[in-house]
Amino acid sequence: METVDTILLGWATYEDLSRESKWPGIKNWPDVDDQARQLGEKINNAHKLVVTRDHPTDKLKWGDFEAPKQLTGKNIEEQIRNLKNGDGGDIVIFGSPTLVRSLTNADLIDEYHIQVRPVVVNVGEHLFDNIKERKDFQLIDVKSLEDGSIFVRYKLSKTPD
Repeated sequence: METVDTILLGWATYEDLSRESKWPGIKNWPDVDDQARQLGEKINNAHKLVVTRDHPTDKLKWGDFEAPKQLTGKNIEEQIRNLKNGDGGDIVIFGSPTLVRSLTNADLIDEYHIQVRPVVVNVGEHLFDNIKERKDFQLIDVKSLEDGSIFVRYKLSKTPD
């Protein structure tokens, strides 16, 4: 997160993460450690863009911090490509599987940072459903975390012709 200055969110992820009990209210969490507090500060102060067609921008809030802006229109991928090619730091997506699939299909994601938790559930979406073509990844890093999960980083590999 050191190089991130923009966070992309789909509507459902925005609604979840913007609640006062989540990142905007981290200062009120009981027993929060320094690492989580620093991450919360980074998230709360980053520019946030919500990709949605159906919700008005006047309702976007993020606690006491700068309100997210809305990305809308038929050229979302082009707008995100322009963001990537512009000045500024890295862009990260939290959750938002529909957005991840769309940007994966448009070859707009350079790295995937995925936390794998030791649990199986029968609800939710699959991250890579409906991908148009094969995507090969190259492992960058893997870390085992204290809660038993693993955190993996992959970059998109160029497939041989």
